[in-house]
Amino acid sequence: MKKLITLAVVAACSATAFADPLEVFNDNFESGAAAPQWSGIVSVENSEGYSAFGAGAKLLRNSIWPAATTTLTLTNLPAHDSVSINLLLGIIDSWDGDGSGYGPDGFRIKVDGSEVFHHTFAVATGSSNYVPPAGVFLGQGSYGFSGWQDIAYNLGNDPTLDNIPHTASTLTIDFDATGGGWQGGSDESFGLDNVQIVVNAVPAPGAFALAGAGALVGLRRRR
Repeated sequence: MKKLITLAVVAACSATAFADPLEVFNDNFESGAAAPQWSGIVSVENSEGYSAFGAGAKLLRNSIWPAATTTLTLTNLPAHDSVSINLLLGIIDSWDGDGSGYGPDGFRIKVDGSEVFHHTFAVATGSSNYVPPAGVFLGQGSYGFSGWQDIAYNLGNDPTLDNIPHTASTLTIDFDATGGGWQGGSDESFGLDNVQIVVNAVPAPGAFALAGAGALVGLRRRR
């Protein structure tokens, strides 16, 4: 009987200890303006052809040169042990990848100052060092900006952006362009839409203890 009680307590506590996904932010820019948690470059524009990929009518577009940062800052987060970032990324106009005389042109995401995603992307010339996992690449075509080809990615399906270790109550996520070839304007830009931030919330210590005690009481009564 002691062995059964021990196993039951372990099972109950393990179930409680696992983190639960909890959405703490979601912005699709359909109001025509960025939410107040955004700072830096926060220009909201028509999504043009990206609406075919679920972007709705609006997206946030960063076309500033020299490259400037779009920042999302969240505060008062619940206790958690990791964070996941989901978004639609638009690589807009003539990105030149790793070089070919015009690059490199890269896109980067940083969490609290540390890089979690950094790759070059090619549309016009050069080659990209980003190999999208299954379900990430959505399409490529001229989606209505300056006439160059554009690319759509669902970064919510990239495991790199899942379960990023994080425990602080404040979270800062930076999105920017990198590389000496970045030109901005109508030549190269990026778009963000359907930005969703999920934390893996950790149960309070009291809930953990209560679950174990409940399992013990239940077993004692059955015995």
